Amino acid sequence: MKRIDTKEHQDLINVFERYKQFYDLYGNITVTEDDDKILRQRITELQGTYDYYQVLLFELSKCLRDYQSTISFLKTKMYSPVRKMKTIDKKNR
Repeated sequence: MKRIDTKEHQDLINVFERYKQFYDLYGNITVTEDDDKILRQRITELQGTYDYYQVLLFELSKCLRDYQSTISFLKTKMYSPVRKMKTIDKKNR
């Protein structure tokens, strides 16, 4: 038998309590077929919206990675000549 630590035990208790609250609120309610169709349609719409935002989030993270790599590339190309110029300037003073 696998042992669990106190945090996992507390998480299981919290999940059970939430499930119990959910059951107390909605356990005895029956859903008609029309309501079920409406709910499934809304869930499908939400899933489409969620997928759309996941794609946008992926594109945003890709753009951020590209931006970070471009910044680091420019820093390496730009800052070494600038440091060299500062050194030369200090020598000339």
